[in-house]
Amino acid sequence: MTPRYGAVQSGCLELFPSRLINNPADRCRIPGGSERSPEPGPAPRTWTRPQSLDPPPEPGPCAFFILILLRPRLSSAALRQRNTAGPDAAARLSDQEEFVRLSVQTAAASANEFADIFFLVDSALSQRQFTFFKNELTRFIDQIDAGQSSYRVGLAQYRRDVKTEFYLNAFRTKQQYTRTLRSIQPLPQTGQAPNLGAALRYAGQNFFLPENGGRANQGAQQFLVVVLGETPTELLYLAGQEVRSRGVSVVGMSSVVPVENMLRFADSAFDTVRITQLKDFFTTQQAETAIEDCQTISIADVVFIIDESGGIGNGNFQLIRSFVHSFIGSLNVNQAGVRLAIVTYNEVFKVHAYLDSFQGRTEAQQFIKLLTYRSNTGATLESVFKERGSRKDVQKVAIVVTENESQESVKEAVAELHRFPVRVFAIGVNERTPDLYDMASYPTNRHVFAVDNFMQLKPLRKVIQTSICSDIIQGSVNSFKNSADIKEACHQKDEADIIFLIDDSDNIDSSDLSDTKDFITKFLGEFRDRLDHIRVGFVKYSDSPRFVFDRVAVSNARRALGYINHEGGRTNTGRALTFMERQFNTKSYINGSTYLIVITAGESEDRVAGPAERIRARGVMVFAVGLKRSTRAQLQEISGDPDRTFEVRDYYSLQWIKDDILRPICGPAVCEDAPSDVIFLTESSEKISAENFRKMKEFMKSVVTKSTVGLNDMRVGVVQFSTTTKIEFRLNRYFRKDEILGAIDDMEQQNGGVETGRALTEVSQLFDENEGGRRTLRKNLVLITFNSATDEFKRPAEALRQKGVLIFSIGMVNSNYSQLYEISSSSDKVINEVNADLISELDSMLALKFCDPHRDCKKIEKADIIFLVDGSESISRRFRSMQVFMESVVNRSIVSTDSTHFGAILFSKEPEIQFDLKEFNSKGEIRKAIESLVPPKDITRTSAALEYSLQFFNRERGGRRDFRVPQILMVITDGEASDPENLSKNSDALRANGITVFSIGVENANKNELLIMAGYNQSHVFYVDEFEQLETLYSQISTVICHITKPREIDGKYQKFDMAPPAVHKSSYRLLKRGVPLLLKEGPGVIKVLGSSVTSLYSKGLTLHSSRARVLQLLQVLLIFSDGLDGNVVILKQESERLRTSGVSALLAVALQNANPTELQKIEFGRGYYYQTPLTISDRSISSTILKEMSSVADRVCCNVSCKCSGPPGPRGPSGQPGTKGNEPNGEPNGEPNGEPNGEPNGEPNGEPNGGLTPPTGTARNLQLSFTASGVPNIKTLQFLPLSSCVFLNRARLA
Repeated sequence: MTPRYGAVQSGCLELFPSRLINNPADRCRIPGGSERSPEPGPAPRTWTRPQSLDPPPEPGPCAFFILILLRPRLSSAALRQRNTAGPDAAARLSDQEEFVRLSVQTAAASANEFADIFFLVDSALSQRQFTFFKNELTRFIDQIDAGQSSYRVGLAQYRRDVKTEFYLNAFRTKQQYTRTLRSIQPLPQTGQAPNLGAALRYAGQNFFLPENGGRANQGAQQFLVVVLGETPTELLYLAGQEVRSRGVSVVGMSSVVPVENMLRFADSAFDTVRITQLKDFFTTQQAETAIEDCQTISIADVVFIIDESGGIGNGNFQLIRSFVHSFIGSLNVNQAGVRLAIVTYNEVFKVHAYLDSFQGRTEAQQFIKLLTYRSNTGATLESVFKERGSRKDVQKVAIVVTENESQESVKEAVAELHRFPVRVFAIGVNERTPDLYDMASYPTNRHVFAVDNFMQLKPLRKVIQTSICSDIIQGSVNSFKNSADIKEACHQKDEADIIFLIDDSDNIDSSDLSDTKDFITKFLGEFRDRLDHIRVGFVKYSDSPRFVFDRVAVSNARRALGYINHEGGRTNTGRALTFMERQFNTKSYINGSTYLIVITAGESEDRVAGPAERIRARGVMVFAVGLKRSTRAQLQEISGDPDRTFEVRDYYSLQWIKDDILRPICGPAVCEDAPSDVIFLTESSEKISAENFRKMKEFMKSVVTKSTVGLNDMRVGVVQFSTTTKIEFRLNRYFRKDEILGAIDDMEQQNGGVETGRALTEVSQLFDENEGGRRTLRKNLVLITFNSATDEFKRPAEALRQKGVLIFSIGMVNSNYSQLYEISSSSDKVINEVNADLISELDSMLALKFCDPHRDCKKIEKADIIFLVDGSESISRRFRSMQVFMESVVNRSIVSTDSTHFGAILFSKEPEIQFDLKEFNSKGEIRKAIESLVPPKDITRTSAALEYSLQFFNRERGGRRDFRVPQILMVITDGEASDPENLSKNSDALRANGITVFSIGVENANKNELLIMAGYNQSHVFYVDEFEQLETLYSQISTVICHITKPREIDGKYQKFDMAPPAVHKSSYRLLKRGVPLLLKEGPGVIKVLGSSVTSLYSKGLTLHSSRARVLQLLQVLLIFSDGLDGNVVILKQESERLRTSGVSALLAVALQNANPTELQKIEFGRGYYYQTPLTISDRSISSTILKEMSSVADRVCCNVSCKCSGPPGPRGPSGQPGTKGNEPNGEPNGEPNGEPNGEPNGEPNGEPNGGLTPPTGTARNLQLSFTASGVPNIKTLQFLPLSSCVFLNRARLA
C-alpha cells in the first residue's frame, strides 16, 4: 500500500514505524520521485542520531506532509499488545495505531524553532567596545530572523543598577530592533563598582516573565547572556544559580575576563563578544543532560499517573508530558532493569502502556511525546501493578502528576497502592497540596513536590527528578537507610519494658486495629524471642483504658495480639495517660529501659500534658504517633520531643516509622563501649548559601549530641575545605560535647572552589596517633558536600580506604552521586539529598553507624561466668573499684535464662559463695548483689579458692557444661597467694573440666602467679597498676570473652546449632544436626554459622573469600540451608552472579522441610554432572551427595576436569540404638539417635582423572586443597574454618 505525499515546505520528513527521523541532508529525496533542492533561506540544521536512546529533535524547516496510512506498521510494543488476549486489547492499541496522525501534528507544531535571548551588558565597556557589540547584535538579529514567532531578543545594561532597554516582546520585526539599537547609548561611568550579583537576581526575576515576553510555558529555550567589561570581584555562583533555578541558561561573554572567572556564575562562557560566531549555539536545541542519580537505579517498576481532567487544560498537559519525557530520558529503561507504565485519569483511570510495553527508553519517550489530552474510559489502577509486566519483589514506584482537586475515588485508589506496597510520589500545584499529602507515601516531605504552576516543572526538573531517584535508591536493600543496622542493634537489647497505649475509639475501625497489630508484630520481630527481660504490654483505651496484657514475653505478646478486637468509644487520651502514670508508680518496670508508645487517631477530649510530663519525669521514654484527626501540638505534649513525635496518614503506614521508633530504643544498646574516631570534612565553598551552611553545622551538632563523646569514647575532629583546607579542630582537641558544639558554632564559611580531592589527601594524616587518632579503633570520615569535585579525587579516596578509613559521603543540592559512590566505594555509605533540610533526618542513623552495629563481637552472648574476688586485708576501701569492674562486665553481657549467667565467690582466708549461677537471671539483680558484697579482709588463699570454685560450675549449682555453654572463672586479686604450692594443680583441674581461667591482677599482684592460673595463656592475663584503672579494664576483657564464647563451632563429635527450633521445621532441625557432622566426618573442623534469611547473598557471601589474597590455590564453596527464598529472585540471581565472578567456585542450596527445591536451584552455580538434581535435607545421603558435589567442583577448578563419574552407592548400614531423652535449653530433645548408618555409599569413583592418580597427603584449610606436584586435590581432607566457609541457616536465630 503506497502512501501519498504533499509538500508543505522545503525539506522532507520521513516516517518509519514508531519513530520520526529528521533527514539531515541538504538535498532531500522524495520517495518515489526525484531529488529537489530546498528553497533559499537559512542553512538547515544538521542532526546526527546519537548513540544514546534519546529521541531525535523536532523536525526543522525541512518537512513534508504525510497522509495517514490505512494500516501503519506498528511498533514492537504495539505488536506485543496486539498479541495479548483480553477484552480491552483493541483499546490498548489506540495510542500506537494513531502514531502517524499524531506525528503530523507534532511536525507542524514544531516546524518553527524559537528561543528567548536576553543580553545583560556591563556598562564598563568602552565606547568603542559598546559600538562593536551593538553592530554584532544587529547582525545576529538579522541572522536568526528575530521576531515574535521565532527568536525574541531583549537588552539591558547594568552597573550598580539595571536599566532595561527593551523586553522580549517589544518588537515584531528586525527593522524595529535595528532602529532601537542605533539609538542606545552606554550608561554614564560613575566610578562605582559593578553589582553583577544584584543584576543577575533582577534579571532572573523580571526579564523572562510572560508579561515581558517570556515563553517558558510554550517550551522555549531561554538564555541570559552576560557581556562583561571587567573581571567581577563578587561571589556570584548563588546569583547565577537563582537564574538557573528558573530554567534559564546563563552564558558569559567577554574579551577581557578569563573564561574560568565567568564559569563561576555561568553555565557556558566564551572569550569573545562576537555574537555572530555563536549563532549555532543559540539556535541548536540544547539536549537535556540525564540525571545521574536516576541512571544509578538498576531495577524498579515505575508507573507515571497523569491527571488529564478538564480543568488542567491542554497547555498544562503538554508541560506535564514534557516533564515525564525528560524523566524517562534519565532512566535505564529495559525489561531487565527499569520498566515503565503510563496511566492517565480523569474521573477514572486509563492504562496506556503496561510494564511490559517498552523495550527501551527511546520507545517510551516517543510514546509519551505523542500522548494526547483527552477524556478516558475506565480501568483499575491496581491492575497495572498486578498484571502484565509486574515483577514480584521488585521495588514499585508511582509518580502522580496532578493539578485539580482529585475525586475521592481517585485518592482512595492511589492510597490503596501503598498496601502493595508501592511508593507514591505526588507532584502538583501549591493550592492543591492537601490532596498531594493524601496520596503520597510516608514521609510526605520526601514524597510531595508542590509547584506554583506547571511552568516550574522545567526549571525544577533536576531537583524533582534527583529527589525521587535518590529516594528510590534508598529504598534498595543495600542503602544508607537500610534496616540492617536497627536489627543488629535490637539483637543486643536484652532489657526493656515496652508498653503500647492504643486508641480504640470510634476514630478507628477494625481494619485500622488490624494494621496496628501487624505493625506491633513486625516491631517486636526485631528483638530476640528468648530473652526474659524484653517484656511487652498492651493497653487500649476509648472511654476508659484497660490492660489487655502486661509485661509478657515477646512470643506471648505476638500470640495475644490475635485475640484483640475493636470496641469503640470516645477519645480520652488524657485519662489513659493518667492510668499509665499510676501503673508506673505502683508496678516494677525496668529502670531506664521503659518505653511508652502512644498511637492515637484523634484529638483527645481531655488534657494530656500533665500526666505525660509526669510519666517522662519517671524516666519513661514516650513516643507519640498520630493519625487521622490527631493534632501535632497535642502529640508533642505527649512525647515532649519532636524527634519522638510522628504523624502518618493511615494505619498501614505505621510500618514506615518502625525503624525511627526503634533507633532510640536499641541504639544505646549497641553503642555501649563502641569507641571510634570521627572526622567531619565539610565543603565551605562559595557555592553554598549561608542558610545551607548553617543547616550543615546544625546537622553536625545533632550527630554529636546523639553520640557518646569522650576521651575513651568517640573523638571528633572537624575540617573545612574549598580551594584550600582548614582544620577547625583535631581529634585530641576537645573531649566534651559542649566544647565540640561551641567550636562547630564558631565555624565561618571560607568560600572558594570545590577541591574535594585535595581535602581528602590532607585529612588523611589527622587519623594518625600524633594527631589524636587511635590505631586500633574504627576510623570514620564524614564527607559533607554540596557540589561536584573539581579536582582528581579517586586516588586520594582510595588511599584513605586503604588506610582503613570508612568514608560516609553525604551529598546535598548539586552534589554528584557517582562521585560520592566512587569516594565511599559502598552504596550503604552514600546518600544524596537535593534539599538540605532532609539531612536533619539522618543524624541518628549516622550516629548509629559510628558504633559499627555489625562488628563481630558486641556483647558476651552465652556463658557461665563466676567472679572469684580477692577480699583480703590489702583491698581495704578500694574494693569498690572491683565492684565497678564486675558490674561493667555484667553490663557488657546479654543476661537471661538462656544467655549469660553470673556467680560470685569472695575469698580471703576461706572462700565463700555469694551467689551461684542459677540464683539471678537479670542484670539488675546481679548488679544489686555485687553492690552488697562485703570483703572478709584476711589473708589471700588463692589456691584454696580455685579448688573451692570448681563445684559451682556443676549442673546442681546452675552450670550448663552438659549443654556446651562456655564456662569462665574470672580471678581478681591484688597480691601474692598465701598458698602458692597448689596454684598450678588447682587451675589445671579447672581447665580439665573445660573451664577457662582469666587472671586479673591489680597493683601488687604476682604476675607469674597470674600466668600460672591462666594456664600460661598470656591473652587471658590482665594487669593494671592502680585500682582506678580496673574500672575501665572491662572493655578489653569483655571483648576477649565475647570472642571465645561466640556460639559458632561445630565439630565431628558434637553439633551445636544456636537457633530456635520453631524458626526451622523440627524435622529439618533434627536432620541438620545429623547431616552436618556427616559432612565433616572425614576430619575435625569448624563451620561458621550465619543466622540469615536468604534475602541477600553477596554481602553475606563476601566473608567466604575475605582471605583470598593470602592463598594462591583456593577452592571456595558456599553452602546454604534454606526454607525458601525470602528475597527477590532477580536480585538474588544477580548477587549469585556477583559471587561467582568474585571467585566463589560453587553455590549449593539445600532445601529444608517444605521448601521448594526447584526454586532454590535458581541461585545455584558451579555444580557438577548432577546439577539438575535438587538438594534436599530429607535425602538420607545428603552428606555424601554434597561431598560428591565438592569433589566435582575441586576437579573442575583445580585439575580442569569437567566431568567425573562415580560408582553406585553402597548398601546402607544398620540403624544405631536410640539415644537417651533429655532437654536442651531451647526445649529440643538432646538425645538424637546415636547410631548413624554404618554404610555410606561405598562406590568410589570408577574413573579418576589422569589415569587414577593417588590422592596426595596433607590437610586442606579454608576449603582450600593440598596438592602434590601432580596437581591432584586431596578431597578427603577438606576442613572448614571460620570466615572462609559459610553455612547459611535460613531464619536461624543466634543466641
